Amino acid sequence: MATGAQALKDLQDLITELATDVKTATKVLKDLLAAIQAATAGGPGAAQVEDLVKQGKSVLAGLESGLTAAQAAVPPILVSIFPTSVSLAPGATEQFSEMVSNAGDPSVTWRALTGSIDANGLYTAPATVGTDTVTVESNEDPTKSAAASVTIA
Repeated sequence: MATGAQALKDLQDLITELATDVKTATKVLKDLLAAIQAATAGGPGAAQVEDLVKQGKSVLAGLESGLTAAQAAVPPILVSIFPTSVSLAPGATEQFSEMVSNAGDPSVTWRALTGSIDANGLYTAPATVGTDTVTVESNEDPTKSAAASVTIA
């Protein structure tokens, strides 16, 4: 039995695959409809061809609308960081934690601008006073991230 996270990832993958298929089919059908329309313009049966073109365009619009609705139904990946701000002495440590929602792969990458942070979110402040930013990002979608501010005083 698939976990909730795996089921969500499978759904995201399916929608991505469907999006590619619908976009490809839409382009092919639009090109085909245009070619048929051009080939029969003004000739016998042109009215029937026009009706078929209208029906084809309606079907394509329905496919595109359905795909848009399916894509909107998948919740976006959300990343949170705790704490969101902290004050530390130079060289002190702080354990950060994260929460990743709506991702098939909940793993993350930690980054710090001036201090250091390990793969488990354990941050060590630099030896000098100033400010730092700790960032955690989703490995599934690196555009989804959260940041915390660190004051070193």
